[in-house]
Amino acid sequence: MATALSLLALFVGAPAASAAVTLGSPLQELDLISQCPAQPCALVQTALPQPGATVVSPVGGVVVRWKLLGGSSSFPYRLQVLTPGPGGSYTATGSSAPSVPTGPGLQNFRTSIPIQAGQVIAIELQAGAPLAYAPTLGASFDRLAPPLVNGGIGTATPGSSFELGFNAVVAPVSAIPVTEAPVTGTTPIPVATRACRVPRLGGAKLVTAKNRIRKAGCKVGNVKMLEGATAKTGVVVKQNPKAGKILAPGAKVNVKLGQ
Repeated sequence: MATALSLLALFVGAPAASAAVTLGSPLQELDLISQCPAQPCALVQTALPQPGATVVSPVGGVVVRWKLLGGSSSFPYRLQVLTPGPGGSYTATGSSAPSVPTGPGLQNFRTSIPIQAGQVIAIELQAGAPLAYAPTLGASFDRLAPPLVNGGIGTATPGSSFELGFNAVVAPVSAIPVTEAPVTGTTPIPVATRACRVPRLGGAKLVTAKNRIRKAGCKVGNVKMLEGATAKTGVVVKQNPKAGKILAPGAKVNVKLGQ
């Protein structure tokens, strides 16, 4: 199943969707409890039989919230975004802050994790941390033990036919609302929470670069001046991150100004 998931990730497209997408279980009729008894692990739902259920993101955007069922207030939980690879391998690209549920009932957590079309989500459990599940014909999952750190690569062990008690909501880039004030001269543009799509800044003067950064849903980071450059005369000769990257809302973009 992991191999099939990897192949699906290669071919899945990014439709021009405008509505949020839910990845994972609908969280209904899950009444059993599982756990990672010996060591921490991360669980990836690789298939679900319900009509309309999806486990691979069909769009690029931001994971804006996630839900957990059957957790415990004695443990922290994290949501991860992974890129499937060949042979059941995964690469971790982002994760939420650790969240502690108030009890075993349905819990809803806000987050902001960039996700690309073809990526999947995983739930990270500490050793002994419970999670609701149910035997479900047509469902499957992968287990990574121990969990991956961001940037890490690991190979999963296929699991049995179980539906796991977690899901996440992805807001596609096209669906994340934008609120802008009228632009007058160089007036900064206030932007509502949305994905930061890093703009191309090369050759722009500082005032123009700052406006582009804010308009793209990002924040102005460090501004460095190379020898001979000033805030008025210098132009952007280098930026970090590179143009075109999709990051969490409010991500900082650093620039260097030269002559």
